[in-house]
Amino acid sequence: MRARLLSLAALIAVGLQGTAAHATEFPGINPAPAGFTTIATALADGEYDPASANPNVPGCFFGFCDGNYFHTQIAERTPDEVAQLEQDAKAFFSQRFGVDVDALAGSGAITFLDAYIDPRANYRVRSLSSEHVHELGWELHDWVLVVISNQDIPLAGEWEGSVMPAGSMLGYGEYWIQKSRLDRRGDAPVLVDLDQYLVVRYRSSSPFVIDSSTGYGAGGCEVFDSPWGAGLVQVLSGPAGGSDGTIRGNTRNVMTFDGGDGLGTHPGVYN
Repeated sequence: MRARLLSLAALIAVGLQGTAAHATEFPGINPAPAGFTTIATALADGEYDPASANPNVPGCFFGFCDGNYFHTQIAERTPDEVAQLEQDAKAFFSQRFGVDVDALAGSGAITFLDAYIDPRANYRVRSLSSEHVHELGWELHDWVLVVISNQDIPLAGEWEGSVMPAGSMLGYGEYWIQKSRLDRRGDAPVLVDLDQYLVVRYRSSSPFVIDSSTGYGAGGCEVFDSPWGAGLVQVLSGPAGGSDGTIRGNTRNVMTFDGGDGLGTHPGVYN
């Protein structure tokens, strides 16, 4: 289970350069490719001891923190809103994958978590079309209701006839991309977080499958709500070493938005 948690933790992580007087959008810089409304990339590369407590966020264990911190401190949700999200997620897992969360969790076949990815993973958006991203990036707060399979799980619904291998995951969550700016005091950069978020709501289009021998995992999600319309998320994650009991994140996340399936509407250029 530790290896599975570390792999998801590596996942499962854009600002202004200068002063607050700068505009937040730069249409002439890094325009979206033809056929897309926006493209974003994010990296999680923090190095930390996953067995140690996070002094700033309660309830953290091997990359996962208690989702209640996210609900109360970032999203500012009511208990009723949290309960509705859980109902929505369970309905989605059942419809798409034939996964009865309550029954399978009760039998021990799966683990179901309301999780906030440990901010020590340093999950940050590094580029975003038509935005000027400073070199430290905008923090990506990743909240997810996650299903972790503890054994091979026969699927149904849209995945009838398939099996989700032990150690795989399904997610229903949100990226809250926090805008920031980078000021300078002399030669020292000063990161100033802004109380402004871009919210991307996602759900699994396929199981996130981890290779137990290497720790590498890959999977895709559909974006069903964002400032740029619908789209696609694809994530590749794996271990990248560390020292003295630490791990270092190694996650690459590409998000493409086109108002549809995220594959783009431009026919392409062929020479």
